[in-house]
Amino acid sequence: MNNKSDRTPLVLTATHSRRPVRLDGEPLARGGEGTIYRLAGEPPLVAKLYHRPNRERQDKLAAMLADPPRLPPFERRGRQYPQITWPIGTLESMDGAFLGYAMPQLDVDNTVPLEFLLSARGRRATGLPEDYRFRVKVAYQLAHLVAELHAHGH
Repeated sequence: MNNKSDRTPLVLTATHSRRPVRLDGEPLARGGEGTIYRLAGEPPLVAKLYHRPNRERQDKLAAMLADPPRLPPFERRGRQYPQITWPIGTLESMDGAFLGYAMPQLDVDNTVPLEFLLSARGRRATGLPEDYRFRVKVAYQLAHLVAELHAHGH
């Protein structure tokens, strides 16, 4: 997206509501499927805009939105963190063309990518415990999370 289109309003369609939203600033990340942007306003949300939006992705999102997992937040050191970020609605252009989806913004300052858990060097670099029980607990929680997603057909 160029700067001009970054300022173009999008429409967020969530459960029983449609509202205009705007991208806020430069991309946070780019990947093979799309680009992630902050959305202006509260609560903190991000937009994933697909490079090539298509009907298959739109149908997949509809299924995800129809039956989201219901996972309680994970608590660590008195703070709560979502176990996963999940789409809350689709994003469309003002003329109704499907572009992507919106989801809660992950607190990247207080999370660690899973890959850092896998090596002693990564754990030291991020301050994760070396304790084997900690790693087993994380593996258990990850398995539980995947089982919950599968139970919902995802």
